[in-house]
Amino acid sequence: MKEVKFYSLMSDTTIKYLFKNNKTRKVLETIIKSLTGIDLDGYELIDNELNTGSMIKDYRLDLLLRKGNNLVSIEMNRKVEDYIINKNHRYLYRLAGNIYNEGDDYKEKRYVTQINFNNAKFPIKGSSGILTYEFMNDEYGLRVEGIKSIEIYLENFKGVCYNGINLKETYLSLFTAENYEEMKKIVKDNKEVLILVEEIEKLNNDKYFGALYNVEEEQRKLENSARLTGYEQGMEIGSLSAKQGIAKSMKEDNVDIEKISIYTGLTKEEIEKL
Repeated sequence: MKEVKFYSLMSDTTIKYLFKNNKTRKVLETIIKSLTGIDLDGYELIDNELNTGSMIKDYRLDLLLRKGNNLVSIEMNRKVEDYIINKNHRYLYRLAGNIYNEGDDYKEKRYVTQINFNNAKFPIKGSSGILTYEFMNDEYGLRVEGIKSIEIYLENFKGVCYNGINLKETYLSLFTAENYEEMKKIVKDNKEVLILVEEIEKLNNDKYFGALYNVEEEQRKLENSARLTGYEQGMEIGSLSAKQGIAKSMKEDNVDIEKISIYTGLTKEEIEKL
């Protein structure tokens, strides 16, 4: 009997695949809008056209979307430590600067929002588990528009199941699930969200997705064991090389280039060069 592997919603690989899938993207957009108020309809998914300062980070962005002057970054943080939150916030400010091209008018307002899905519990009782941070002066209440971080603490909602009225809490609980049975128990008879669960489970029949998911898993283990800059760069380059290898195999199997791009995050141009 074939082993069934669980693909977590907290995986960069899983969430990006689902967002590139037309059937499941609408479900994710509904979830994001419910949690943050941000409507991602019409946003373009960006893979690696922004220079963020880390060559390989551009290849494995959790999720980066743009619509006009609005940029939204979605980060899936399976492990939450101070250095991860600080790193994400530095990345947010770097994105805010990089959306202006040389010669652009800085008077034109542009907006960057980072949404962090944190696999952790917010320690202060009474919190909604969703916090918004902005760049502002506390004394006078003055706020710098255009930069915002939304922190979602998922463990505050672990174990919540759909009861017909708690849809927002159900969405958050779904991200904490550790197997498909738990996911189905959480969503119950909500057919819209069940589409998401069933699509993830179907990925077990896809030989390419499992390979990409494993690349992410191995890199995460290495990152947990060492964080020296040079070593991290080496790991990132290894991750890119692995994805290129998977893309090459898919290409040799005559898989459509657009589908290869969806799976690997590589651009069509990069795939054609392989």
